[in-house]
Amino acid sequence: MRILYLINVVGCGGAEKQLHDRAIALVRRGHSVGVVSMMPFADFEESLRAGGVQTFTLGLQGRETVAKVALGYLRILRAFDPDIVQSHLFWSSMFARAVTLLPAAVRGRSAVLVCSSHSQAEYPRARYLAYRLTHRLADAWTSVSREGIAVHEAAGAVPRGEARWMPNGVDLSRFRPDAAAREQVRSELGVGSRFMWLAVGSFHAEWKDYGTMLRAFARVPGESALFIAGEGALLEEKRALAGSLGLAERVRFLGLRSDVERLLQAADAYVLSSMTEGMPNVLLQAAATGLPIVTTDVGEARAIVEDGRTGLVVPAKSPEPLAGAMVRVEQMSLPARRQLGAAAHDYVAARYDFERVVDRWEALYRELVAAGR
Repeated sequence: MRILYLINVVGCGGAEKQLHDRAIALVRRGHSVGVVSMMPFADFEESLRAGGVQTFTLGLQGRETVAKVALGYLRILRAFDPDIVQSHLFWSSMFARAVTLLPAAVRGRSAVLVCSSHSQAEYPRARYLAYRLTHRLADAWTSVSREGIAVHEAAGAVPRGEARWMPNGVDLSRFRPDAAAREQVRSELGVGSRFMWLAVGSFHAEWKDYGTMLRAFARVPGESALFIAGEGALLEEKRALAGSLGLAERVRFLGLRSDVERLLQAADAYVLSSMTEGMPNVLLQAAATGLPIVTTDVGEARAIVEDGRTGLVVPAKSPEPLAGAMVRVEQMSLPARRQLGAAAHDYVAARYDFERVVDRWEALYRELVAAGR
């Protein structure tokens, strides 16, 4: 098949990472794959090309007219001639749906259009109305979050029963326990014998709720350390909060890191404090690495973490329960923590192996293409 992905911008977020890995996997399976970034690529363009994926950009940077961007996209459509177009996130989905209104003589032959959501909810709520009014212009709507599907159905963005749940996957060849790597990375980080918590995610908005995480960690006694990887406009504000909570010596902000798999090897446990999520890739990665997890009950977190068996699940926006769960994990014996981590690995390996997830996408594409003929 000829598969063309469309997304607002190819950056380092979870949706973009899944798109990147799936595009390359589909090329390995013999498909022709292209990725269109509406704005200039921020990440991954070189690795996509190295993986045999064609890359395109519409050059959207704020001054381009809608007509100029649309003409660029139409040229790509006619040249690539896709069987499947899959848009990711709200704006690219609205754009792709609008293009279907153009006559075939302008946009080329009709391709199956799949629109995909990676969010539990939409903000502002007017987006639900936009989805509802344009729903029939797409052939399928998918979400990584079953809770997200329920939220969108309740808001009328997608008719009940028509959405498809398509989970994220984790590459088990990259994310797995590695004792040798653990010692090396812990030495590089200077962790010593301290218990190490890890958190990964951007500081661009409050969704990760690092304020709750830091307030919870301030309630955790002892010498354990919290390492947080990520960057964004709120980073300095959270650094100041850590200092005001007396955590300057226990919390280390690592900035943007491209070696998350190595950081996971060094950690003793993973913590996520988000107030909203779709399907957090990093929880899959932490579980695959064999880490016990403490997470807030958001999005697909409970589908990834079985409370009490592979980790602990607590309410969002509540420092006290989060702190209690972190203390509970720290106070476990080493064999008990290892048992928790081993169960986490086995659980995600059985359900979210990346190649099996790609199988699901491939089957969906074939089903939709066959139905459209």
